[in-house]
Amino acid sequence: MFSNRDYSDTSAFTVERYKDIVGAILDALPQSDRTTITESRDFQTIQQEIHRKRLDPALSPNDKKLINQFQPLPGTLNDFVRFFEQNVQPHKPPMEPLWGLIYLNLKVISL
Repeated sequence: MFSNRDYSDTSAFTVERYKDIVGAILDALPQSDRTTITESRDFQTIQQEIHRKRLDPALSPNDKKLINQFQPLPGTLNDFVRFFEQNVQPHKPPMEPLWGLIYLNLKVISL
């Protein structure tokens, strides 16, 4: 059963499992959140959203503290995304949902 598999390169398997996880997350969310998560975002759009929220005068002190704690996250996530993409080449995993999940968490702050 497993004897015909080539285990020398597991990148395709890794990307398929990653896609399965993303699909399971999307399936568990309401349609509006799914739409938000799958929109094209990246490191810079998340940084801009954090900056925009930090400047929002309506933001409570607790929300500002929370936003400040989010600040290092885009850089760390960007490093992870580049590392992951580099290690599964030539496959292209859909990374937008990762950025979308971060955006979704930012969106709920100060609603």
